[in-house]
Amino acid sequence: MVFFSDHLSYKNPSAQSLVVLQEFLSILAAGKVSISKFLYLTGPQLQSKFPGLQELEADLLETLTEQPYKILHLPYLFSNWEQEAYFAKLLSQAQLRGRLEFAESEEQPALFIKLEALSSLVYRILDSWDYQVETLAWRPSAPATFGDLAAFLQKEEVLADLEVHFR
Repeated sequence: MVFFSDHLSYKNPSAQSLVVLQEFLSILAAGKVSISKFLYLTGPQLQSKFPGLQELEADLLETLTEQPYKILHLPYLFSNWEQEAYFAKLLSQAQLRGRLEFAESEEQPALFIKLEALSSLVYRILDSWDYQVETLAWRPSAPATFGDLAAFLQKEEVLADLEVHFR
């Protein structure tokens, strides 16, 4: 079983995956469904002074006492054909205001991954189940910042002359 958390989307405020995970785990506990392995894919582990939904989901997984499971913290997930609203908003604001405005600082890591890299990674993880419970984190080989992202976007002819602002 592979469970995709809402936290794979950048700045996703939804608690829907917590509800779905809780429902699924109660179905498992009732013996209505059986699984041999459980892989929980979630976003990167971020330091926060407030407890978050991601931690609640990890706590819920501790109830999986009979089944082996892995938690994998990934960079944020975007498909190649349907971009997350973050980029749509960034580009529509650029069109209106004539500049690229990032709510993040220039040095903040921009943790994104493409679907092809994810499918290869998931295959490798599912191929190895030496431990009953495991928490893993994966980072791209060349981590980028939002400053790098801005520089990449400015390579496009349409965006090349836009000013860039960070907060």
